[in-house]
Amino acid sequence: MLHSCFRIVTLIMVLVVIWECNNPFSTREPEKPDQYSGMAIKPANTPENVLYNLRASFESLSVQDYIAIFSNDFAFSPHPDDSLLYLEDFRNGWGYDQEKTFAENFLQKSVTSEIEVYPFYEYKPGQDMYDYTYSMKVFSADSTKVIPFEVKGHAWIYFREVEDGTWKIYHWVEFQNMIQDKFITWGVLRALYI
Repeated sequence: MLHSCFRIVTLIMVLVVIWECNNPFSTREPEKPDQYSGMAIKPANTPENVLYNLRASFESLSVQDYIAIFSNDFAFSPHPDDSLLYLEDFRNGWGYDQEKTFAENFLQKSVTSEIEVYPFYEYKPGQDMYDYTYSMKVFSADSTKVIPFEVKGHAWIYFREVEDGTWKIYHWVEFQNMIQDKFITWGVLRALYI
């Protein structure tokens, strides 16, 4: 009798374990992909890929990928109006270190929740420069709602191939200021997050 009870209890325990276990051959519910997972960073073997990576790093809020597109001697030249508005920020020049600080403050530490970049660029033959027009919507989240603002402008972006065969941005010249009531330039954005 005791032996029979033991078998019944054992059988019940085995059935409970089998019932509670997941079938290793069953399909699972697929996870929703990350919103920015589709924009993988491309090898920086052409200036076009670097411009693509500029957009991808901003949209994925990746400081490391963003900073990787700039050379160590990078220089940003803001529009003269922005230089006057933010004299303290631009007086001594804007280089790689300031760009890194901007990226860390804006992409990592700010309350930014999402960025959408709409660039248009065109290579200027015979030069190492791309004519770059950008429009960017930034969705900044405060404690209760999401507040969008827009960044727009026009720049010349200069590239060079470095020792390892990759291309880097070494100079960014913002030459057309499109500040309106609702828009700021990339120069203003940089100054606000330094």
